[in-house]
Amino acid sequence: MKITLGIKTRLKRLVGEDVQAAISLGGLLFVVIYTVVGMAMWPLIGGYVDNATNESHEDYVGDDSAGLVSMLPIFYFLMLISVPIVAVIVMLKVAE
Repeated sequence: MKITLGIKTRLKRLVGEDVQAAISLGGLLFVVIYTVVGMAMWPLIGGYVDNATNESHEDYVGDDSAGLVSMLPIFYFLMLISVPIVAVIVMLKVAE
């Protein structure tokens, strides 16, 4: 019967004994890439929202939906902040 090993045991075999450093480095790399890509997408999100809420544009969503669509950048910003915060908290808990 084959026994599967945990992720830390597999990482120990790959990177040696310094598993926490490998996990932290990967997590920090994720946070940095996520933030850079998210900030690069910020103007695109704003442009689409401006087009969707502008009455003279062909992508106008209408009066009823314009209020909801105009809140999309707020939710995008909250997601852009909350995911790295949660990732760092999880990395700190794993490091203990």
